[in-house]
Parts: sequence; structure tokens; C-alpha cells
Amino acid sequence: MLHLSDLMDMSSNHNNSSVHMHTLFDCVYLQLYSFQSQKVDRLITTMDTPYTLRATHLKDLYETITMKTLAKNERLDILLTLKATVREHNCKLTREIVELVDREADLLVRDTKPSALMGLRKRIATLFQLHLYYNLKKESL
Repeated sequence: MLHLSDLMDMSSNHNNSSVHMHTLFDCVYLQLYSFQSQKVDRLITTMDTPYTLRATHLKDLYETITMKTLAKNERLDILLTLKATVREHNCKLTREIVELVDREADLLVRDTKPSALMGLRKRIATLFQLHLYYNLKKESL
């Protein structure tokens, strides 16, 4: 079985962060914590655990955060969801994410051009990715 650091090394060879996150989620959560059982009729049943459900939610949230074609109201909803998700852990990283989310929400309300928000959005996605990495590392130990 591969350790998390081995998975990170394998996936770090990819320059695309979405490939990196997909590999991280699939290898650590979705395969490690999914429960499979073989019944009498030799059919394999895969069941979701709380870990896989959480991983699916976080993966969907990350993919939505990195989308570029969201309407203003949709983006505000996703930012509120992200803010609520990262507030579950109180640390310097999550406080910085919350601060950046508040800044983007404020700029969205002021009708700032999406092109002017690209750097901020990339920073939020990067910090959220880092937050996920630390949480996955902590839970896989």
C-alpha cells in the first residue's frame, strides 16, 4: 500500500493541479477508505463510508472553486460554502482562506471584472488545496 508521501511524489510530476487533486482524492480517500464486500453470489459491493462522502464533497467543492464560468450569485454561494467548510478547522491557513474569501465576496458585490479577480481566485484555490493536503495527511496517519 502506498503512503501519502509516495502519492504526493507521484502526482507532483504533473503540472496540472486538477490532475494532482484527482489523484490525491482517488488514491487516499476513495480507495483507502471505501469498503468492499463480496457476497455469496460473488458480486462485489462497494459502500460509501463517511470518509468517502466527505472526500467527494471536498473534491466537488475544489472543482467548483476552480471553475471559471460561474455566475456572480453562484460564485458567492460557493464562497460561502468554502468558508463554512474551512472554518471547521481553526488555524492560520484557514483564517487566511476565510480572509481571502471575504475579500473576493466584497469585490464581487462591487462588480469587479472577473479578469481582475483571477489572481485572488488562484490564491484561494491554492490555499484550499494546501488545506486539503494537510487534512488528508492528518487523517491518513
